Amino acid sequence: MEKLHFGIPTKSRNLMRKNIGFILITLLLMMIILTCFSMNVYSQSMENKIMADKEQTDLLEKEYLKEMKHILSNYGCENAGVTMTKVYGEDVNSYEVAIHHSNLRFLDDTGKAQLLMQLQNLVKDFPCAVFVFHLTD
Repeated sequence: MEKLHFGIPTKSRNLMRKNIGFILITLLLMMIILTCFSMNVYSQSMENKIMADKEQTDLLEKEYLKEMKHILSNYGCENAGVTMTKVYGEDVNSYEVAIHHSNLRFLDDTGKAQLLMQLQNLVKDFPCAVFVFHLTD
């Protein structure tokens, strides 16, 4: 005769324990899979945001170079060599801009200061950036 424990036969109790264990393991595995899936989706959305920010920055840089060339042409430096070096920082990108043209040697200190001021006024629209300018002839 089969033993009863709280009115439930022993075989049924063992079967219930196995079923509960199976259900708990299945739930645990499902939680792990869902966590991995959500982390993957989150990382993809962050990559998309970073790419969009980079594209926006690239557009701003191109527009800035175009406007810079226009200002330089007003100073007789139509074919000036412009080198922009970008250093990525955690919060702020910094740019070192070197402008090379032989006509720059004919500018006095006041003219160079005015040119630098015009170039720095362009930078005001540039988000989170530090610019350093060098004028060489």
